[in-house]
Amino acid sequence: MNSIQGIAPQTIPRTIFKSSDFIWYGLGAATLAMLFIVSRHNFLLFHGMAELFSIAVAWAVFMLVWNARSYINNDALLLLGSAYLFIGFMDLLHTLAFKDMGFFPDAWSTNLPTQLWIAGRYMEGLALLLFSLLLGRRIHPLIGLTFWAGLAAILMGMIFFWCIFPDCHLESIGLTPFKIWSEYVICLVLLAAFGILYRKRAMLDAKVYRLMAGSMAASVAAELTFTTYLGSLIFPISSAIS
Repeated sequence: MNSIQGIAPQTIPRTIFKSSDFIWYGLGAATLAMLFIVSRHNFLLFHGMAELFSIAVAWAVFMLVWNARSYINNDALLLLGSAYLFIGFMDLLHTLAFKDMGFFPDAWSTNLPTQLWIAGRYMEGLALLLFSLLLGRRIHPLIGLTFWAGLAAILMGMIFFWCIFPDCHLESIGLTPFKIWSEYVICLVLLAAFGILYRKRAMLDAKVYRLMAGSMAASVAAELTFTTYLGSLIFPISSAIS
């Protein structure tokens, strides 16, 4: 009886863990299938649903990390979580600025949502790179929050007020060279982040490392597909996956 009681606590959690993983993967696959079906009938609805899902995930990451900051010893994780508050906000503006949403004047055309998309991806790439670089170092949470707030304010000022953010999509030519090359730059940043993270993988839980590596890989694949896209209807499933 003693041997059985000693084995049971180790066996049961493993079974529950595998079952819960299977459930989450199944829900994820079902969600993607549903989004694909919706996209065949109403692309605007599909885009909004996919983007809102990714925004909800980004803000959930921030709330989880920020509220647990007293118990987290990894300051780089706090820095990364803080970034997703503003990345989610940038993606929300991108969603509202999307063609036919009617939130912004038509004069903004398809250039505005593409600019906001690129700005958000630059922020995300930088956040992942800084996470990898600063892993294991001490960073005050408010410093990270202030940094991301300032960066988001500068990017939005460049887009909305100063109008100096480079054009990313023009009706006459489609995607601009800046937008295309930006995707390649973001890919390089993500690859650099992955390379550094790989060298420091011993500092992370194995499952966390695998999830982050998978997220970076999905993001790189998504950015590469966007370099050949000729329209303004940016395919958003990849952001939900990553």
